[in-house]
Amino acid sequence: QENQGPAAARNRGADSASGDLIAFLDADDLWLPDKTAHQVATLAAYPEAGAAWGDAYEFAGDSLVEALATGKHSVPSPQFLLQSMLFRRATLDVVGPFNPDLRIGEDVDWLLRAMEQGVRFVLHRHPVVYYRRHGANLTSDRDAAHRQFYALIKRSLDRRRAAGMKPGKQPSPFIVTTR
Repeated sequence: QENQGPAAARNRGADSASGDLIAFLDADDLWLPDKTAHQVATLAAYPEAGAAWGDAYEFAGDSLVEALATGKHSVPSPQFLLQSMLFRRATLDVVGPFNPDLRIGEDVDWLLRAMEQGVRFVLHRHPVVYYRRHGANLTSDRDAAHRQFYALIKRSLDRRRAAGMKPGKQPSPFIVTTR
C-alpha cells in the first residue's frame, strides 16, 4: 500500500491482529529477546494496567552491533515510546485509533487521549527496546516536532477543561515497579 504514515500503519496492524495483546515495532528499531515475555508477565501482575511499558536504549547509526561493541548507546531510560509498550486490545478499543491526520505525534496524541480516559500504564524498569536515532526519524526536525507536541498538549488540555477535569484531581496514570 502507499505510505499513509505511521498512524494508518498502526491502525491497520491493530485491526488485523487477533490477540488480546498488541505491540508495535517500527522497522528501524529492535526489541530485546525477552520483551514480550517480560511484559506479558507484568500485565498479568497488574490487571488494572492497560499497557506495560519498559525502558529503551537509544543508539545512532546503521549498526546495533557496532553501537554495542563501541558503547555508543544510551543507558536504558523510561522513554514513552510505543515500541517499548505492550497494550491490551481492550485499551486500544476504548481509546480509539491513532489519528491518521498526524504525521508527527500520533503516538503522543494517542497516549494523551488514553490518560484523559483514565488508562493506567505500568512501568517496569527493564530494557525492552533499542530505539534508533537517525536523520530520517520523523521527529528529527526538532522544531517541527516541538511545535506539534505543544499543539497536542494544548488540545489535550482543552479537552480536559471541556470535560470539567481539574488539575491534580485525577489519579496518576503511572504504576512504577521494580519487581
